[in-house]
Amino acid sequence: PRRVALVADHFHPVKLPAEARINTEVATRLVARGYRVDLFCTQGAVLTDYMAGVSLQPQPPTWDWQVVLRLARQIAGGDYDDILVMYDAGSFGLCSWITLLPLWLRKRHRVRGRITAHFTNAVPSPFPPRFGRGLRGLNRLGFRLVDGVIGGLCYADRLAFYCEEHRSTLLRNQPHLLARSVIAPAPLTVDLHPLPADSAESLRARLGFDPGRPLIVFFGLIYPLKGIEFLLHAVEVLNRGGKRVQVAIIGGHGGLSGDETWRRTCRDYWEAMQRLTNELRLQGQVRWAGHVNEADLPGWLAAADLACFPFTIGIRANNSSFTICAAYGLPVVTTDDQNVDAIFREPNNGVRLVPRRRADLLAEALGELLADSSRLGVMRTEINAFYQRHFDWDAFVDAVLIPRDCSGNQVMLGIAQNIGDIEKRENLT
Repeated sequence: PRRVALVADHFHPVKLPAEARINTEVATRLVARGYRVDLFCTQGAVLTDYMAGVSLQPQPPTWDWQVVLRLARQIAGGDYDDILVMYDAGSFGLCSWITLLPLWLRKRHRVRGRITAHFTNAVPSPFPPRFGRGLRGLNRLGFRLVDGVIGGLCYADRLAFYCEEHRSTLLRNQPHLLARSVIAPAPLTVDLHPLPADSAESLRARLGFDPGRPLIVFFGLIYPLKGIEFLLHAVEVLNRGGKRVQVAIIGGHGGLSGDETWRRTCRDYWEAMQRLTNELRLQGQVRWAGHVNEADLPGWLAAADLACFPFTIGIRANNSSFTICAAYGLPVVTTDDQNVDAIFREPNNGVRLVPRRRADLLAEALGELLADSSRLGVMRTEINAFYQRHFDWDAFVDAVLIPRDCSGNQVMLGIAQNIGDIEKRENLT
């Protein structure tokens, strides 16, 4: 059986069950395919201390350079066919020494295994002084770390991202790396509860809505990029046209980080949106539901005609609120942008795209769909099929693993080409 070294970076100040679920799912699905998996991870990087067929290799809580050197020696001695680095780029803005692991494996140990670096977020930030000095020192030794964003991860044979925005952000200065990058949309990391059997009308009545009026739902954490102001203005446009709708806004404000400035920004946005609701006289149409338990969420979604996500930067394949609605078969109206993932432009996918920051066009799309119940019925089937195609766990594992039929010579040729590209770019700059 093929051997896989799965390195799960979880150097984070808080527990992140979503990332832990992803690492756990990937490991167990590799085992189900007949792989032998050694999981190198810090505490909290997986959901359990025991997984059948997975050998856990505990790591220290921080990835300093000495730990990475020892880890590289350990992996190099394991003769792995595949090395998969699940890098939590959202933790410290790609400033962890673990980013040097693919470089060290290639340049120091000359491993033959296929290396994939998977990025769970995209938060580039300036290198801390000590880390920056370390990179400059490695450059002087001939390691050619031309990439100031992803560091030594550029020595991987495959770079996998959740969405196009993450890829364009992290590879913005290295277009030559795009050829070996892939988009692997994030599967759901929450459990789906069954939809209630009641009709939408009876569910609306039970939730306190008018059962005879259309219901639009917004779902997810609330912070400035969510564009709720455009949804509120779109509802006001529909009112002026004689089309009165109801809106349920589900979710708490997004100020959950350790950054006090961001928490204050999220609270201010939440309060501003509620003031805007009153200014537009939408109190009787817009319900601020706050947080809804996972078990109760299906009832709210089943009561709605469609979901609306008026994101100011456009829809992304890593928007979990969209993925949940798609899994439940709820049609979606959302916003377009130059970095919107190609899957959202597929025909007949149950998604209606409108230009971002255009309340008038958003109102037009909402009014058109709410007036056509047969079209909404078709979209329910389409978006569920869309979810099954693109957000499946096995499809995710397929995307992050390099094809099995690549021979050792092909892999080594690819490694040489990768390093040649990097060194060529360094010489040019």
